[in-house]
Amino acid sequence: AGPPGSGKTHTVRSVVAKCMEDEDGKEGADGKEQKEKAVTCWINCMSLSQPGDLYRNLLGAMEPTTAAKGGHDAKEAWKSMLRSMRNRNRTGRRRSSVVLVLDECDAFVAARTDWLAEVQEFCLLVASRCTLKLICISNSPELAGRLMPSLQKSMSHTEIVIFQAYKTQEIKNVLTGLLQGGGLLDWFSPSALQFCAKKIGSQSGDMRYAFCVCMRALEL
Repeated sequence: AGPPGSGKTHTVRSVVAKCMEDEDGKEGADGKEQKEKAVTCWINCMSLSQPGDLYRNLLGAMEPTTAAKGGHDAKEAWKSMLRSMRNRNRTGRRRSSVVLVLDECDAFVAARTDWLAEVQEFCLLVASRCTLKLICISNSPELAGRLMPSLQKSMSHTEIVIFQAYKTQEIKNVLTGLLQGGGLLDWFSPSALQFCAKKIGSQSGDMRYAFCVCMRALEL
């Protein structure tokens, strides 16, 4: 959890990608049990506007072949997922692990009050069949604190990671590194980067806004 532009989504994407690479490497080295590759379900909660959207998105990420048939309402999507996972167990094609990432979950909480029950139901289902890792990305640390007791009921281990807004020097360092890597650093004077970093650092600390300012300056 942390304010917008503090690097939450970028960090989680990088860590999850690395973990999935390591997981696939372990599967290739271990031939004891036939398991399918680990799967990542990345869902932006801003897109979940109706009840059952979560189930449909989960079905599409975990069982794309089944989801491609279309025509699934919320209940049917849930039943299809149950059938697919049971079939995997019977045929020995269990997934090694599932990583479910709920980005912008603040929007989900604001729009619906029953979403947590759906998430818990999914967690209990998947955790009984493979290793499940649930990551909720929120702009509000308070929201993370409120959700923790409920999530602890369906997860064996829970932890809150707080992201802080970028400070002036951090913004300048990130911008300098990116511009230098792209061969664009000579287009910006040190004083211009310092001014940009100081201005944004004193206001929101949103790294995305700093990127936009630099991109706009290049366009001009």
